[in-house]
Amino acid sequence: MELNDFFASINWAIVVALLTVFVSVLTKVDQSKLQRESIELQKSQATLSQKQLESFEKEEAQKLQASVRLDLRKVSSNNYKFFLSNNSQQNAKNVSFELNIPSNYSSPLISSEV
Repeated sequence: MELNDFFASINWAIVVALLTVFVSVLTKVDQSKLQRESIELQKSQATLSQKQLESFEKEEAQKLQASVRLDLRKVSSNNYKFFLSNNSQQNAKNVSFELNIPSNYSSPLISSEV
């Protein structure tokens, strides 16, 4: 069989159809891969959005709370005083503090000044 006879005997419509199927399969595989990547990206974006929302809600909740600070400051060579301050725009209510002093130590607080 000569080469010309071989090419003449080939049904080119079938060859083209097979090539088309092959290209379609490759395209479908690539599309599936892109779709999986897109879904993963959307999941990551959703997770990030959720964390941003939680952070925003936490910041908003902190704006509604008083922020109280207790400092021990030196007022003279031997004297120290506690200073209680509110570092927020919200009113601080019912604020108290307690020193946990071991039993073998005495309180540094002067009763008349507490």
